[in-house]
Amino acid sequence: MIEEIEHLNRDYGVNVFLITDEYPTNDRQRWERFLDLLIERNLGIYILMETRAEDIIRDKDILNK
Repeated sequence: MIEEIEHLNRDYGVNVFLITDEYPTNDRQRWERFLDLLIERNLGIYILMETRAEDIIRDKDILNK
């Protein structure tokens, strides 16, 4: 997914992405790895998504990502 985002950003200038997964933050390790990979690439993009309030509370220490 990261490579696809990078491709769309680099080749087509897309800078806003909507994640339509019903529950993208379900697996915290997977979610944090996804965020870390996006940060590494420094694409200057925006991610739009929905998640659960309980996961926002659970992940309060990585909200800065």
